[in-house]
Amino acid sequence: MVAPAKLRLPITQGFDYNFHQLFTITSTTLGDADGYANVYIPLKGPVMSFYLINTSANLVEYSFNGNKTHGFLAGNSERLYQFRRVSKIWFRAPVGTVTVSLEAWMHP
Repeated sequence: MVAPAKLRLPITQGFDYNFHQLFTITSTTLGDADGYANVYIPLKGPVMSFYLINTSANLVEYSFNGNKTHGFLAGNSERLYQFRRVSKIWFRAPVGTVTVSLEAWMHP
């Protein structure tokens, strides 16, 4: 039998099917200052679900292709996308600065 303390050790082998990033959006156009996606989700397979959380008071808009706004999150709101494949997301803050938390995971 494995000692209980060993069961609580970090998992250091295999694939990590989870991703989290907290980032700040200041641009009034989609993407970073260079036009690239604000976030790239580096999982080793298709991201199937993700959770966007706007922790700021200001609205943030987002895009899945960098060309068209696909939705927005009002201040202090959140949205869950299930069974939606995505690896890049562009954001823009029409007014002020916005902090967004992104949690994504694969379904192996």
